[in-house]
Amino acid sequence: MKATNTTAVPFGTHMRTAFLGALISLVLATAPIWAPAAQAQSGMKRTPMTGVTVEIVELKRIDDKTVGLVYAVTNDTAKTLLIENLGLGGHFIANIVALVDYKNGKRYGVGSAGKNCLCSTGKTQISARSKKQFWAHFAAPPADVDKITVAIGSVPPFYNVPIAR
Repeated sequence: MKATNTTAVPFGTHMRTAFLGALISLVLATAPIWAPAAQAQSGMKRTPMTGVTVEIVELKRIDDKTVGLVYAVTNDTAKTLLIENLGLGGHFIANIVALVDYKNGKRYGVGSAGKNCLCSTGKTQISARSKKQFWAHFAAPPADVDKITVAIGSVPPFYNVPIAR
């Protein structure tokens, strides 16, 4: 047997080197967990969990004082889902949907008429392999704001969503 010349290294160095190498490879080889969605003909989309897609269908100035949002949730799973359990709507839509105007530093919550929210309400089931739409109305941002961030529950925000006229 031939002897080999080895250099002593501090205990754990090989483990740290292997770990850092694997971590760097992982970071370089993968995309971010979520990235801003590209604008598609049907709107902007997010996939908060396997088989569930949230999509901005429309964001539009209804008049000088009101903006309307329509969003859809698609359930491509094999089971019925409760929208409340996904953190995307139901009884709490008024608490989880907002428009954020970073330009002017304002957050717009869902509007109300008396005790009623100007939005979709009620417990909502989305059957397997189906799609449902939801809506909400907000006070309009200033007229010079033509893009805004839409926040919907547990889904990463939709940045720079154009406000149609």
